[in-house]
Amino acid sequence: MESKTRNSLLIGIVGMAIALLYFGQIYFGASDADGSQSVSNPVPEGFVVPDFNRVQLAGQIAFEANCQVCHGQFGLGTNKGPPFMNEIYAPPIHADGAFVFAVAQGSQQHHWNFGNMPAIAGVSDDEVIAITAYVRALQSANGYE
Repeated sequence: MESKTRNSLLIGIVGMAIALLYFGQIYFGASDADGSQSVSNPVPEGFVVPDFNRVQLAGQIAFEANCQVCHGQFGLGTNKGPPFMNEIYAPPIHADGAFVFAVAQGSQQHHWNFGNMPAIAGVSDDEVIAITAYVRALQSANGYE
């Protein structure tokens, strides 16, 4: 009987450890295809997250699913991709069409040293428009217009 209890306890501990590792990976970041971890830049003090309209909220969801792993929470950048909260990505330097083109065709490295951005498959034109609206709302709220 004592052996069954010990085995049950051991199985429970191993199961708990696996669950913690799994949920820790989800919570603390996603890995790239090469297995390397994406590390988001911290949210700076005074950073403003505005109230989003319906399109911008849809953009936030699409951004988090498709862009955040490289461009970070709220587009603040990571060790894998540049921040959108920067005058370089504000209009008129990067018009809205630049976002559409980068998602559809990819983008050659030109302002930063993160390497080339590949095209992002499976993101619809409507999602890119919503993502752009989300990024523009964050930029506007934080003085990048």
